[in-house]
Amino acid sequence: MSTLPGFVVERWTRLSAGTSVIVAVGLAVLAFGPLLFDANIVDRFTTLFIYVILAVRQLRHHPHADRELAATQTQHQQRNRQ
Repeated sequence: MSTLPGFVVERWTRLSAGTSVIVAVGLAVLAFGPLLFDANIVDRFTTLFIYVILAVRQLRHHPHADRELAATQTQHQQRNRQ
């Protein structure tokens, strides 16, 4: 591996490393949750998970979302032309 003076290659930012750790811990909790928690708590987390999925789906399929996105893209295109 050669290095050039003045150049530093970083593969991970603090944000990406932190996000990866949080996701890994979250997956571990989900994987071992049924062994660690009571069945009632697992049931409540499952219900919460379903509600989050439905909310994200609803946001993605919001009737005005496509129009608002198109309007924003048009504004950006007009600014870039000027």
